[in-house]
Amino acid sequence: MDKATKEKIAERAAAAAVGDALGGGEKESSEEPDAKADVKVTGCSKDEFGYPVAKLEVVNTTKSKQDMNVQVSFNGSDGTRLAEGGTIVAALEPGQKAKEDAMGLKEVSGKFTCKISNVDRWESQ
Repeated sequence: MDKATKEKIAERAAAAAVGDALGGGEKESSEEPDAKADVKVTGCSKDEFGYPVAKLEVVNTTKSKQDMNVQVSFNGSDGTRLAEGGTIVAALEPGQKAKEDAMGLKEVSGKFTCKISNVDRWESQ
């Protein structure tokens, strides 16, 4: 591990310790309420093979370059999860938008909806 990486780890550990002592603490990116708000479903359909596909618009609302892992749930009309899938968006610049597809991992039949189930975001290296 190089010196710069060790210093970065030490800075994060010190910041977390100070935050904990003051009653705060560092939060994981997936706990930030705005990470999920950075992703919108713009389309929901099946591909030619019967697999569900969610069309997504992803925007980086932070002040640094970010990587994002977006998970989508494909639910039947009664709310039952029929399939799930996801996509990873790498190196999204601050304010930059990306159009991505998240494909379900199995065939579905009947009507369904596409719902963002989870978004993890972290600073891109």
